Amino acid sequence: MKWCPRCKVEIRGHSQYCPLCQGRVTGEGESPAFPIIPSVYEKYRLFFQLLFLSGVAICVGAVTVNLALPHTGRWSLLVLLGVGCLWLSVGLGARNLSRILYILMTQSLLGSLFFVLWDFVTGWRGWSLDYAVPLLLMVSMLTMQILIKVKGISPQDYLVSTSFHAVMGLVPLIFYLTGILDQIIPSLICIALSILLLSGQLLFKGQEMLEEYRKRFRI
Repeated sequence: MKWCPRCKVEIRGHSQYCPLCQGRVTGEGESPAFPIIPSVYEKYRLFFQLLFLSGVAICVGAVTVNLALPHTGRWSLLVLLGVGCLWLSVGLGARNLSRILYILMTQSLLGSLFFVLWDFVTGWRGWSLDYAVPLLLMVSMLTMQILIKVKGISPQDYLVSTSFHAVMGLVPLIFYLTGILDQIIPSLICIALSILLLSGQLLFKGQEMLEEYRKRFRI
């Protein structure tokens, strides 16, 4: 316990100064009664710093290319929106993961409908299906994968996330097969990302998901 030689009192904690006279104290501080558990942001500080830095780099690069090629439209705004949604979703999910999987599903559905409706009302140029919806689906998949890596989820939620990745890849695949796209690259990237994440989950968590599937359906 700390000791103030001027006030002749003992001081709890790790303060270097006496709260009464503001003089320096001597001795060693007490050990905390409970273990100090770092927050998820402290535990994965480097990861979040790299995530933020990569997001800034993507935004700056997109805006720079868009300004250099103004005839391609204002697609950089969608990139900025996507990165912003990614940061917001990761921030909220890192605090409370219990409902984030279902929130992401709802966000993807409502966001896609909003973009399609916006495109329709403003004269239908097809940018919603070409760029906005695939970008939103990719952001949702990456957000879920980041939160799974940072927080971890139960085997039951792995079934949900696997279904989520499958649906996120199926939607742009339907766009591609029906031939309604003018620009196919964003949808192809989204499909490839879905296949990659699905393969990773089946490879590393396939046994746990199989056991959960057997429990749920009593096989």
